[in-house]
Amino acid sequence: MVNGYANSWNINPTELCGTPAGEALCVRNADGSYDLELVVEFWPQRLFYIGLFISGATLLGCLGYLGWGLVRRRRRKEQGDVEVNIKED
Repeated sequence: MVNGYANSWNINPTELCGTPAGEALCVRNADGSYDLELVVEFWPQRLFYIGLFISGATLLGCLGYLGWGLVRRRRRKEQGDVEVNIKED
């Protein structure tokens, strides 16, 4: 249950941990209290991580393509020099 005006959550542990699905999430202590783990995800942060992955993959792809072109040019140049030297002999 979310109270939007106070920016907080009202979590009833006895109601949540009393269900079969909740028993896997809750650990009941000897004094009757519960230990819960609550993960809150922020949607814009998730979008940022997706964009970061896409940008990183694009950068690596562009650098790989440029490196491949550089290696290809050097091989052509070396092969061309070898052929010129062979013809001159």
